[in-house]
Amino acid sequence: MLKKVVLPVIVGLMLLYVGNKTTEALATSDLEKIVDRVFEINPDADVLGWSILARSSTKGSLSVVTSEVKERFTDYVWTEENTSDYQAWTGSRVDEELGVRSTIKVMSDERNEIAILYSIQGEKWSDGHAAYIRKQIKTGKKGLFKNEPDYFACLKVRTGDTMDKVVYKNWMKLFDATSVESAVESDFISISANSKQFENTLPNGVNLQLAFRETQEEEGTTVTIGTPIIAFEY
Repeated sequence: MLKKVVLPVIVGLMLLYVGNKTTEALATSDLEKIVDRVFEINPDADVLGWSILARSSTKGSLSVVTSEVKERFTDYVWTEENTSDYQAWTGSRVDEELGVRSTIKVMSDERNEIAILYSIQGEKWSDGHAAYIRKQIKTGKKGLFKNEPDYFACLKVRTGDTMDKVVYKNWMKLFDATSVESAVESDFISISANSKQFENTLPNGVNLQLAFRETQEEEGTTVTIGTPIIAFEY
């Protein structure tokens, strides 16, 4: 059965996250490191998507905080969301040349805690993306966050590998990782691990997540890698 992690669950995990603080430079470096490692083990891997997400929380009125953010980011297109779980304003802009979408989400839950999330996402990867990400993260950080936010870096690829123990061991070895916990099904495996290659660590020691998914509709295996956790749908 296909497993997906959706926004409310992701946000809930991030609200619980109180790990070591990471600078925007290290977050970008982590994404580049993941990309480099993936192509070491599988040069023919197809990049399906990547993201860097920054998250912080604040107190106050959702309408006031949103108004302040919208005044600073006038080139974003804004929409309002109201669900049973949260209220939010979401702004987005797209760099057509690189195919990169930047998104700001200001949201409030039933506890009236306001979360500010800033993400940069793309579906392709080239040498120009890393420099672009560094610039955008600095701009976003300056305009959105009073304190150092938490950062999450993720990459999703499709490989020609089949799902077996040898493949998982190779990926774990690639990242110098030791499993902390895992979930295994016939077509889906998720591993939360500790890797010597990443500094951004949760209190339980997890600083890397790997998810492997195999479907009948697609050849090969979809692999999603995130540090310290996977912070988009997989």
